[in-house]
Amino acid sequence: MRRFGHSPLFAWLVPVFACIVSSSCGEGNGDELQVAPLAWTVRKPHVAHGFEWWKNSQGEEVMVTRHPRTGKAMQIVVKDDASVPLDLVDAAVTRIRPTDGVATTSTTHVHLLAAGSGWDSWVGGNSIQYLRDTTALSLVTRGDALNLSGEPLMDAELLIAAAPGWVSTMPHADVPEQWGQATVEVMEHLEPHPLGRAEWMRAFGWMTNRSLGADSAFEALSRRYHDARVNPAQPFRMFTGSIADGVWHAPGDGSFVAQWIEDAGGTYLLEGNGSDDNVEVGLERMLSLTDSAHAWVVVAYGEQGYGMDDLIAEDPRHRYAFDGVDDVWICNTAKADYFGALVVNPDWMLEDLAAMIQGADEGPNGLIQRLTP
Repeated sequence: MRRFGHSPLFAWLVPVFACIVSSSCGEGNGDELQVAPLAWTVRKPHVAHGFEWWKNSQGEEVMVTRHPRTGKAMQIVVKDDASVPLDLVDAAVTRIRPTDGVATTSTTHVHLLAAGSGWDSWVGGNSIQYLRDTTALSLVTRGDALNLSGEPLMDAELLIAAAPGWVSTMPHADVPEQWGQATVEVMEHLEPHPLGRAEWMRAFGWMTNRSLGADSAFEALSRRYHDARVNPAQPFRMFTGSIADGVWHAPGDGSFVAQWIEDAGGTYLLEGNGSDDNVEVGLERMLSLTDSAHAWVVVAYGEQGYGMDDLIAEDPRHRYAFDGVDDVWICNTAKADYFGALVVNPDWMLEDLAAMIQGADEGPNGLIQRLTP
């Protein structure tokens, strides 16, 4: 195989073939119409594991979504009446209308859509109260996008009236049958790399006929991210997570959080567990590890700020970790849009982590600060 294209978004093209009618496989019978098989090529994204595009010899393209951690095919997303590679992919078929806009069930999806496709395709969504983006809030205020919040998930009557071309949902969402809308499961949160999460903007771009803009936006982001990476001069050991129910809960060393730390020049303390999901570590073992750590990154939410008293109030045993580690940093998600803007701008967090590792009191983007006693 060889690489095609001239941008960093190179994709592997893998030829595969499908018979579109039974008579095209093997010899025909009598006067049956013989139809040549469609040849399909597979185009992979640059970093993400959760989707890929299949294009046939007639120029039709579909998108296959996959579970980012297992590789299992989840959906075949088809625009309008395009052909489907049914003999090649075992997954549910979802037909969307890309020109009719999208309704979102997650604030993260709003940012993925806007980052690559702009705002014109956003019909509206739920969880509006959690949005931080001023443009999104302005669109809702003016009525250019609808607040579709309701139970379950959305207000069914408003959604049906809005008639979007498709609805973005979380995996395994309990979608009411009365919606009558095409739904696409978005799995960016399962990606093991910060750029993989952000690359879902390209999936949104394809589903709204804005691929060129989305590809260009991701290419620019990828360059910024790689420019911000740091080669460590010496080991800087870090960990994250917190105590819950007497056990330390933290991202695994295969997670996007661990990748952020590594790319910023740090060494993730929980390396070696091989998990891209959250892991549980015995409290005694975790507290012994803190003695060799340079920094503990606390991700927490505090409307009025977040300090040492808040950390101890969550669990008094956090004091032992605080006393063992050299430094404690806080990322307050009440101020840092961790599940919105940061998903499509992972270079911001990378820059802040790198600055803190190099001795700054606060990151240049204001996402991380030192936590003082």
